[in-house]
Amino acid sequence: MKKRLATVILFTCLACLSAGGGTFALDTAGALRERANKFWDARVRQDWGVLYDFLSPSERDKGTRDQFVSQGKEKAPFRYLSYHLGEVETAGDLGWVLTEFEARAVKFDKLPSRRVSQWQVWQKNNAEWYPLTEGRSELAPSLPPRLRPAAEEARLLKRADEFWEAREKQQWGVIYQYCDPGFRQRVPAEEFLQMKALNLYLFHALEWAEVAGDRGRVRITYRYRSSDPGLAKLDPEEVSVVEDWVKMTDEWYRNVPEPQ
Repeated sequence: MKKRLATVILFTCLACLSAGGGTFALDTAGALRERANKFWDARVRQDWGVLYDFLSPSERDKGTRDQFVSQGKEKAPFRYLSYHLGEVETAGDLGWVLTEFEARAVKFDKLPSRRVSQWQVWQKNNAEWYPLTEGRSELAPSLPPRLRPAAEEARLLKRADEFWEAREKQQWGVIYQYCDPGFRQRVPAEEFLQMKALNLYLFHALEWAEVAGDRGRVRITYRYRSSDPGLAKLDPEEVSVVEDWVKMTDEWYRNVPEPQ
């Protein structure tokens, strides 16, 4: 756990450097601002060929430039009329740009345009910045570190690290205590301890936590393999997830939703 917390502390230091105005942070923020300006300028001009270059490498694999340009011209839901970039903040390979833009829905062109102000999230890949689409928003917190409660997020990260360490050690009694009180009311401890885990958890790494009031999100990458002896020879798999946490009586608990 000490090594994992050291990684989290290093990320926090990078965040503090970016917010503190260091030379490296200023250079990084400047590069992001320049990149964001090019992106939004292309959006306003409806230059789909340029916008294709702002797709992340994995997104470009889903279609060719010509397909993207054709789809943009025919099916773009909004027409962006103007934009203005405000503050820019970076932390490691993540960046946030306060963006104000005016847009109009294409299908309802008789309705007045709307002006929106929001933090646009960017991610650096191979030394280049790419905007995160809504479908990939779970890859990063929605607000920059300066606007988030650092101490509370550190508490949540510590709590999540302990929860995952218990999963790796198969300490089911400990895991049960980390589940939210609502879950523990629905599922008695005796019943929970009789459940059989489908997977064995081998490793985990905490990437970030985001807290808003009494709600929290934690992004975790973990490695696992099936607990079925017949599948023991299969290679472990690695996945990344965002877990929901809730704070009750000044403590963080893993939020376990009721089955639908």
